[in-house]
Amino acid sequence: MSSSVDDFSSIAPATVQKRTTPRVAWVDIAKGVGIILVVYGHVSGGLVDAGVQQVGSVANAASALIYTFHMPLFFFLSGIWLSRAAAKPFSQFIWERLGTIVYPYLLWSSIQLIANRAMSRFTNASPETFGFLSILYRPYAQFWFLFALFPLLLVVTLLLKLRHGAFVALTLGVIAYAAYPSAQSLSWTPAAQILRFFVYVAAGAAVGPWLVRSGVPFLTRIEGWGLAAVCIVLLWIGFWRSTPSGPIESAIASICGMTAVIAASWSISGTLLSGVLEFLGKRSLEIYIAHVLGAAGMRIALIQLGGVYNPVVHFTLGVGAGIAFPLGLWWLASRSGFGFIFSLRPRGASQRQAVQSVSTGVMPA
Repeated sequence: MSSSVDDFSSIAPATVQKRTTPRVAWVDIAKGVGIILVVYGHVSGGLVDAGVQQVGSVANAASALIYTFHMPLFFFLSGIWLSRAAAKPFSQFIWERLGTIVYPYLLWSSIQLIANRAMSRFTNASPETFGFLSILYRPYAQFWFLFALFPLLLVVTLLLKLRHGAFVALTLGVIAYAAYPSAQSLSWTPAAQILRFFVYVAAGAAVGPWLVRSGVPFLTRIEGWGLAAVCIVLLWIGFWRSTPSGPIESAIASICGMTAVIAASWSISGTLLSGVLEFLGKRSLEIYIAHVLGAAGMRIALIQLGGVYNPVVHFTLGVGAGIAFPLGLWWLASRSGFGFIFSLRPRGASQRQAVQSVSTGVMPA
């Protein structure tokens, strides 16, 4: 996922909201960078399955490197605002998440499932064995992120209501992370995903208040770029064409990638590029839930109608369609009174008034 999922505060007068719940630019920028990486990764995977791109290609290796950290990044960003959410009545928190996580999960899982079946003649895989009722307990395609995010946000928010709740959540997250390799053998795959990413939501909740209040205070813009470069180099040296083999290596890769994106996002703030990335970050939920339809549609059109198999053309147009299609759909829906196709917002809340605090961003299959 705005992955991706937005935290909509109780509606208050605009002047109060602007003063008490400001949007932090680097968080939106980080979500914008993350959602681009999500789209790139899914385009790359689709091209490999379609035989357009080779598994050992540079583009595919870059996609594998992205997969080491972009999901932890979105779970971390999703936890940043939970200390504020913990101050609300828990029942209100649940109702808001039902509208901004569970509702789009159910709706768009069904839409993509229908589309995949209708176009199964041209897609890479047909979901013949995946029934509509299955999405209630077994997430379909990239929507596993929303499926795992909902219980994690609820659990961490409950823990934050306790004394030293952030420490308790982080401790339990570390324990869960240590246990997730054992859960991979379970037939219910979401168990391992929930255990693995618990620690990142908890970490976001633990450091969120400090980061939101101070930004990244120990870094100048140049130092931010330097830190990002160092982390990218370390990530490249350690994991280029070498997938992390265990939980410790995975954690190291995730921390390097997350740090690189956050440091770069801090440094980008206030530049010309920041406006574009902030916008993508604010719309990361919409991009996340609809990007596969746009990217896959472009791939099918290029192959079936144009006979195009050039990987560069596919990457360029596929990533472009994966971003442009959801944005176009959001634009049309928001101006025609159908904004509810993406999320259900609190009664009386306008999109401009809604305070978006987490991304659901994103992805991977």
